[in-house]
Amino acid sequence: MKPGIRVIRGPDWRLGNQDGGPGYLGTVVNIHPNNTVLVRWDIGTETICRAGKDGSFDLRLYDNAQIGVKQVICDGFCLDTADNSVYGFRWKCLKCEDRDNCTPCYMKTIDEVCTNHPFVRYTTPFSTV
Repeated sequence: MKPGIRVIRGPDWRLGNQDGGPGYLGTVVNIHPNNTVLVRWDIGTETICRAGKDGSFDLRLYDNAQIGVKQVICDGFCLDTADNSVYGFRWKCLKCEDRDNCTPCYMKTIDEVCTNHPFVRYTTPFSTV
């Protein structure tokens, strides 16, 4: 985890609505040596969250494009844009041939195109799964 990565609530979240509620995004602003991180939520609050401390994870990674990760071309809804490269996570459909999506297109795709299809998330261009 690095500063700049976007996050949402994770599986061990026990911090009430300090983040604004389920689905609200935040940005990691500082990494602490005790396996915690400081997150600045989009609503303006800040919270110290566990990122492995005591085996607990308060956060899930949402996007890493902000730290400069660039992957393949997006096959989703952003095909009409000037640069349809996948910045951040790449989501690959395991049922559809040659369907790679950026995170915003993945969110639309699972609702509109690949309903109930399994996807694999690649976090870097060199991820193996």
